Amino acid sequence: APRAAPRAPSIPRGASLPHTTGQASRTVRAMGFGATFEAQAQARPNERANYVRYAAFKEKLLAMAAKGNLRRDSAAREGFARDYQAEVDRLTRFAGSSVESIWMRIDLVHGELPADAKDPKAQKISLYRVQDIEQDIDDLGKEILSFREFMSSNVEAFQHIAQKFDQMLRESGVKAKSPLDASAFSAKRDEVERLVETFLVLLSDLYARARRTKNNKEGGDAVWVPPESFQRKTTKYWVKAEDLLAVKFQIIKHLPLLIFGRKQGGKTEEGGSLSFVSQNEETLRDSQKISSVYYDTEDLQVYHNRLLRHDFASLVRVRWYGERDDSLEFPLFVERKVHREFWTGNKSVKERCPIDQGDLSAALDLGRMPPGLTKDDKSGALLASIQSFLREGGKKQVPMVRTQYMRSAYQEATSNAVRISIDTDLKMVRERGAPRREGDWCRDMAAPLPPCDVVDFPYAVLEVKLQDEPAPWVNELTEGGMLVAVPKFSKFQNGMALLYPSKLRNSPWWFLPDGKGGMTPANFEEMADTRDPYLEKANPAFFGEAKAPAPAGGNPSGAGK
Repeated sequence: APRAAPRAPSIPRGASLPHTTGQASRTVRAMGFGATFEAQAQARPNERANYVRYAAFKEKLLAMAAKGNLRRDSAAREGFARDYQAEVDRLTRFAGSSVESIWMRIDLVHGELPADAKDPKAQKISLYRVQDIEQDIDDLGKEILSFREFMSSNVEAFQHIAQKFDQMLRESGVKAKSPLDASAFSAKRDEVERLVETFLVLLSDLYARARRTKNNKEGGDAVWVPPESFQRKTTKYWVKAEDLLAVKFQIIKHLPLLIFGRKQGGKTEEGGSLSFVSQNEETLRDSQKISSVYYDTEDLQVYHNRLLRHDFASLVRVRWYGERDDSLEFPLFVERKVHREFWTGNKSVKERCPIDQGDLSAALDLGRMPPGLTKDDKSGALLASIQSFLREGGKKQVPMVRTQYMRSAYQEATSNAVRISIDTDLKMVRERGAPRREGDWCRDMAAPLPPCDVVDFPYAVLEVKLQDEPAPWVNELTEGGMLVAVPKFSKFQNGMALLYPSKLRNSPWWFLPDGKGGMTPANFEEMADTRDPYLEKANPAFFGEAKAPAPAGGNPSGAGK
């Protein structure tokens, strides 16, 4: 059955609200944004005085409209512009002082907390004080989230006031010498947006230090080393962009950010402080770019086997971190994922072996072993098995789809028991038949990218990997309303289904009939609707495994046309 008609769309945040044209007073009275803005300000009584005085500006516009003759009343126009600029300056100063306050509070907490149990300061601080500091960190996180929303809301308020004033001038036949300018405050908002990621990393460090001190554990020098083989229970979720930061702040209370090659807790040299101006800015980013190229046959045999979840259904991909260059020594990883049916009692496994880029084509296309590896080595044996799989059944597998995204990971450096990752800015890109640089093995991303060759995924993908049963805080996170579960969601399957629709026999279970004979991915609200009979029958969470994937329909979203 076709999916239900979509709900009426809400007005996007920051969009102009509908209004009637004509008299200036009618224009002002149509400022529907004001009620929402004032409600936000009233909900924060301690910050109310720092918001744009939106109601006062609205009254000024109404008074000017009632007085009339705005074309000749240059004093009223110039006075309004001066008041507007003064308000911009006032909020810009407040924003600057707020940023400085956050920096100082983080620095103070960092200076008081021991790095771990080995730190001499650990013997001088009480458990009660550590608990108080944790509450301070909680308050800082809430303040940062609130401050970010404050900045965005006030940028919108300035925009609305300027738009209404400009419209009033036009309707009065006045040509403004220069538009109202809130660029200084907008620039400060952009600065805050950039800093939020840095604040997230630093608060993660502080929480990690507090946990280690409370639990009398060492680990300030620990740097995570990825294991060659993973056995884990995985559940995936979608997260809306507007909830993403709140979700991240909730996670770091329990798990630290895992930044490859970086010590957790922000450990510094003896006598050093967390001097943010001296820190390499790159180390304070909470995510890194990950790219993977997936292999399949021309008839999508791997895709369909993985979709049907046959026991031992395997998948090969080549993964790298950061921006790939054309050097022969650029580090790549050849990875194999093997699915095991739940009734076997065995867990699905991901294995990987490192390989230099210069050796990749010979290894995967020609079946040659890279220099220094033999089939007697662990990595060599895995690579030999992958080589055989890529030619299994006489069908050669080739690069078919690429995924790329920014990943933030959360895990203790000394344990693989719980790992949470969040992938944002997710793109799925066609590899088959794509342009390549001479001698290269995958798509040249510097070449023009036609819209039909790329899928932009609308949500962040959060993944929880557990070796044992989840802790209570994990359940609170996943059941808190900001996540919707999408069991067995696959970036590979989603990309293949959208980029090669004519080759499909079945669609992924999270696809829904579009009422036109095709299948399209469900949206967040549709996935959250547990009453949807189509998704209930297809969802593997209800039956342990999917019984029958959705039959393939027409072109899902125009991709591949």
